[in-house]
Amino acid sequence: MSKTSIASVVVVALSLVMTGCKEKTASEETADAMNAAGTTVKEAVQDGAQAVGDAADATGNAVGNAVEATVSAVGDAAEATGDAVGNAAEATVDAVGNAAEATGNAVGNAVEATVDFIGNAAEATGDAVGNAAEATGDAVDNAAEATGDAVDNAAEATDNALARPSGLQVTT
Repeated sequence: MSKTSIASVVVVALSLVMTGCKEKTASEETADAMNAAGTTVKEAVQDGAQAVGDAADATGNAVGNAVEATVSAVGDAAEATGDAVGNAAEATVDAVGNAAEATGNAVGNAVEATVDFIGNAAEATGDAVGNAAEATGDAVDNAAEATGDAVDNAAEATDNALARPSGLQVTT
């Protein structure tokens, strides 16, 4: 550093020291007070703005959380409703299927019973017709045999009557 530069620094330093030592005027004190008040107001405004920002941030977070919780609750309710509807539909389909199966079984059993009844009736009718035919055949055989016996007996009686001499004699 040159001698001139050092001298300049010393002069500036001395003037600063002298300025600090002199008594402040009323206008300087007013200016200092206004500066201090301005700084205080500025800090208060900054603090207030920060508090408003923090409150807005907290409010936004609370609203966001509430919206998220509501959407989640609606989704859960919709899922539960869908599950309930699905379960009810499945139960209905099962019930209809079971009823149809039971109806089919009942119809099948009724048809089977009807076929069995008709078969048994036809068999009984066939047996009755067979028995009646056999009885008729036996009666016809018996009547024919009796008729044959009667004819034989009548013929034998006729032969016997013709073979006996009678008390009358015919002369020619």
